[in-house]
Amino acid sequence: MSYRDEARAKQGEKNLQEANLHNAELPNADLQGVDLRRAKLPGTNLRAANLQGANLSSAELHKAILSKASLQKANLSGVRFTKSWLDDADLQGANLQEAGFTSTHGSRINLQGVDCSGVTMSFSYFTNANIRDSQFIKAKIINGSFEASDMRNSRFHNATLSKVKFTRGDLRHSSFNGADLSKVTFNGSDLRSVDFTGAKLHHLGLHQTILDESTQVEQRVRTTWQVLNQGRKDLKNADLRGMSLSHCDLSGADLRGANLDQALLYKTNLKMAKLEEASFATAELNHVNLDHANLKNTNFLAAKIFNSTAQMSNWQGSNLSGAKIERTKFEQAWLVAANLTKVRCRFVQFDRANVSDCVAKEANFVGVFFIDARLCDANLENSDLRNSVLRNADFTNSSLIGVDFRDARQSGIILKNANLTGATIKLDDIDQRVDVSDVICEHINVSASYSGPCDRCPQDPNQTFEPGELALRLSLGILRDA
Repeated sequence: MSYRDEARAKQGEKNLQEANLHNAELPNADLQGVDLRRAKLPGTNLRAANLQGANLSSAELHKAILSKASLQKANLSGVRFTKSWLDDADLQGANLQEAGFTSTHGSRINLQGVDCSGVTMSFSYFTNANIRDSQFIKAKIINGSFEASDMRNSRFHNATLSKVKFTRGDLRHSSFNGADLSKVTFNGSDLRSVDFTGAKLHHLGLHQTILDESTQVEQRVRTTWQVLNQGRKDLKNADLRGMSLSHCDLSGADLRGANLDQALLYKTNLKMAKLEEASFATAELNHVNLDHANLKNTNFLAAKIFNSTAQMSNWQGSNLSGAKIERTKFEQAWLVAANLTKVRCRFVQFDRANVSDCVAKEANFVGVFFIDARLCDANLENSDLRNSVLRNADFTNSSLIGVDFRDARQSGIILKNANLTGATIKLDDIDQRVDVSDVICEHINVSASYSGPCDRCPQDPNQTFEPGELALRLSLGILRDA
């Protein structure tokens, strides 16, 4: 800090361009109309200071204290507020074009009529604020909060808003024309006469919002609002793409043929729901109840299903290719003829499920439970079943070509007429009680570890097993001697 510059400020000098006021103590200072362009103000205490009409263009305001300061009609264009405090500050009519806010707090801030075009905000919180009649044209706001604020008549045209909270706010007559809104929360807000024309709307929070015919919004948003706030369950063929149906009860709902691609479902109850032919491509499901639901011929292409339960549900003919499934229960589920190609599973339970006739090529089933499951006539070529629990699983007539069984628990496994050509096993995993007399197997890979190198058996790549030879070699423990 320059003590000379601090003295100049206290003496009322009007030209303080590029002044060094680092950590200066200027509470209640009268800096009205002062030229502070490019001034260095990190850590400066300007609490309750009078900065009306001041020019702070491109000033540095890192960790500055501006609580209760008066900045009416000040020029703050290009200013970077980082970890600053603007609680109860009055910026009415100020110019904030291209300004930046990072980790800045502004409870009860007055931004009425402020031009915030091109502003960038991240992790900044302006709660209980007055933001009426303000412009946020082409603003970029990420992880911000305007909770319980008055934002009537504000303009967010072509702005980018991600994970922003407008909860319990008054947004009447505001406009989001052409804006990109992703995971924006409007819960508890008044959205009457809000214009969302041309906006990209993704995973909006709409619980307890006020929305009526004057709100200009796509039908899928209006349908979602009806689900969340009016309990609507007749959703056959509904368009719910990219919507958030979190924290709602859709038990027994009719969603046949509905489009929920890219939708977000968190703690959603879909127990006994009718979901035939519905599409959940690239959707995110977390803590969802799908018990007893009918998901016949549904599309879950590349979807994420975490921490959910789908016990005794019907997934016949469904497409789960490329899906990522973690900590989910499919106990006694019906997955006959399902497409599980390249599915990635962790801590998933298929106990007593029927997965017959499924296609699960190149799937990752590491550590997955298939206790007493039926996988007859299934195609699991080149899938990873390491460390899985296959107790009493039935693989009759299944293609297990190239499957990795290392560290899998195989007691009681049924392999009648299964094709094990190119499968990988660990020597110490071999359960001689498993009947392999009927398997089809030209060669097998043997490893001494979970992820180590493998030896082909027979070693000669031009040789294959004779019928019944694999069973004989396993009984004699001479696989590596071939």
